[in-house]
Amino acid sequence: CKKQRRALEEKLSQRLGERLEKTEESVLVILSNHDGLSDQKICEIAVLEKKRCTYYLHELKAKKLAEATPCIDENDYMVDSWHITQEGRRYLVSNGLL
Repeated sequence: CKKQRRALEEKLSQRLGERLEKTEESVLVILSNHDGLSDQKICEIAVLEKKRCTYYLHELKAKKLAEATPCIDENDYMVDSWHITQEGRRYLVSNGLL
């Protein structure tokens, strides 16, 4: 079990390089604390412009650290609900952010 975990951590660190940008890390921490938020809510919490915030969310998704699932918001609009993945949690833990 320890061997598998170590191999997975090595694979993740190789794929991600050293560290994410600070803003990406901040968005990932927000996802770890607030599961299922819309991108608009994440932007508000992170105090980022929507375009920039959406860019970081999609970067995290491409790195398999976050995922989005479609849902209907309170105004009956289709939006993405964002979630941190297990790999995202591992990243935060391995870098002392969680």
